[in-house]
Amino acid sequence: MATDVTWLGTTDTKWSTVSNWSDGAVPAASDNVSIPAGSPNIDGGLDQSAVALGNVYVEKGYTGVIGDLSTDPSTCLKLNCDKLVIDGKCTAYLDLKHGPPEIDVTITDSAFPQTGKYGIYLIGDGLSDLDIRGGYVGIATFLENTMAVADLRIGGSANVTSGRFSTITNISNRSGNYRHLSENATSTVGMDNGVAMFDYVNGGTFTQRGGMMLINDWSGTVNLVVEGGITDLTQGGTARTLNALTVDPGGQCWIDPSIVTVTTKNDPTVPAKIGVARLSGAITIR
Repeated sequence: MATDVTWLGTTDTKWSTVSNWSDGAVPAASDNVSIPAGSPNIDGGLDQSAVALGNVYVEKGYTGVIGDLSTDPSTCLKLNCDKLVIDGKCTAYLDLKHGPPEIDVTITDSAFPQTGKYGIYLIGDGLSDLDIRGGYVGIATFLENTMAVADLRIGGSANVTSGRFSTITNISNRSGNYRHLSENATSTVGMDNGVAMFDYVNGGTFTQRGGMMLINDWSGTVNLVVEGGITDLTQGGTARTLNALTVDPGGQCWIDPSIVTVTTKNDPTVPAKIGVARLSGAITIR
């Protein structure tokens, strides 16, 4: 029978120590796990990949460290669960590749990281929904580890980076800052607000409704619809071809014609802004 189990950490900082848990037993299959505010770090007994947990909840107010970061991903907490929710201002190193085919992850906060680092590091695969509403999150951003995500949603004040070996199929940026370094194929990108920088994309259909989006380099078939906001295609120096471009009256698209060739330009019914220029000022994304 599934049980609600709370992390106490009264004996040491190992997940695998039975006396560290409210029921006097390490969480078992289908158990729901809570990590409450004020409880200690979890930095030992980290391989829980063989236990198919229910929901894992890191509560608001938890400021500890879960897992560790080294040259070996074995120091991440390996979780196999149905759903993971992180509301605390914690630092976490999580390996979710051992979970079921679909894992839902929601992150609303994290610790404030040092420059060039993140509060929460994720690796793994089999994630159905990754919903990041706040905090500083790196998706497969250390070493050459991977992560596969079907649907990535970014909102609130989130700062998110997807690393070179991540695979993100669908991206929705509602607000916040996003940086995309992945070399793997992307299917769709929806941009509503905030700032997004794509250092490189491998195909995909981009629909921008607001905010600022920079696409520096790409390969494969890329289609772009700018309904609102500004898209800047002038930052990269490599010659490339945009398959189709549509700019509606509420949007602006900046293109360097010496670099970017547009195969099909779909004209709007009323005038829209397609310019050859660079935006003034610098745009920085963590």
